[in-house]
Amino acid sequence: MDTQILIPRAGQISLLIAQSSAISVLMEMTAQIALQRRILLLDGGNRFDGYGLAQTLRKHTVNINPALQNVLLSRIFTCYQMKAFLSEFTDNTLPVLVLDLLATFLDENVKLPMRQSLLSDCLNCLQRLSRSNPVVLWVRKRSLPQVEDDGLLEQVFSASNRVWHIENSAPGASQPSLFNLSGQFNADLSAGK
Repeated sequence: MDTQILIPRAGQISLLIAQSSAISVLMEMTAQIALQRRILLLDGGNRFDGYGLAQTLRKHTVNINPALQNVLLSRIFTCYQMKAFLSEFTDNTLPVLVLDLLATFLDENVKLPMRQSLLSDCLNCLQRLSRSNPVVLWVRKRSLPQVEDDGLLEQVFSASNRVWHIENSAPGASQPSLFNLSGQFNADLSAGK
């Protein structure tokens, strides 16, 4: 995936729909911004990769501390916290990156109409923030989506100005054999070892 096409723009909400493997792309985006200015990073699904961000920054500079200090990280655990944070956040000078936005809205203990309402409020706040700075939302593509996921995703999709899709291009994982019965082990047995 060419990360050059994933350049967020002020005045827009950009939506990235991708699997968890996209976190490296998002850490690259964060690093590029943090090298120049502060960025607000809201982690809705406990997906922030601090070590990956530090490694990415090291590719660009030896002194990563100023860039790391430019990343204002807030972990959000519920849809109520997401709404409260965004409602109270008034600093329009920062680009915003929200990791795994819908993770906080998939709580089955909160009735769907309430989650939809809270998400709508959050999207209104993000639109306000996007007027002067880029806002990027990452929605993690789940392998077994629920029907409710589609409705919530549609809300996010409707509020977005740009949509990026990253399909998982990595080959499937393969489990190595525990016992290599056809290789060296058999040769050792026939030799009497």
